[in-house]
Amino acid sequence: MSALAFTTPEELAESAGWSPRRVREIARGLGACRIMGNRMVLTDEDVAAILEASRPCPSKSTVEAKSGITVAPLPVGGYEALRKLRTRDERLKSRQPEKSGSGKVITMARKQS
Repeated sequence: MSALAFTTPEELAESAGWSPRRVREIARGLGACRIMGNRMVLTDEDVAAILEASRPCPSKSTVEAKSGITVAPLPVGGYEALRKLRTRDERLKSRQPEKSGSGKVITMARKQS
């Protein structure tokens, strides 16, 4: 049986310039750790998985999106068509029942004897 090389999240965080808490979160999320009680250790394979997960996404879509706003084409017709699409139709509103006439009002005052 060969001897395994272990490291702790604190040692990996110090060598990589990360926080130990973040290393633990990533390791737990990936399942790339060994936990006994309240102690966590990382094997060489675990460290490789954590480093691979921390690699930035090479996706072209994240490089081009600078403002964080997704741009979608306006509907055919431009702004007015969009307003019409977003404006609620009057018939969709719930109607309040109309009040009937108030009727005859009578006083409820007591008679004085």
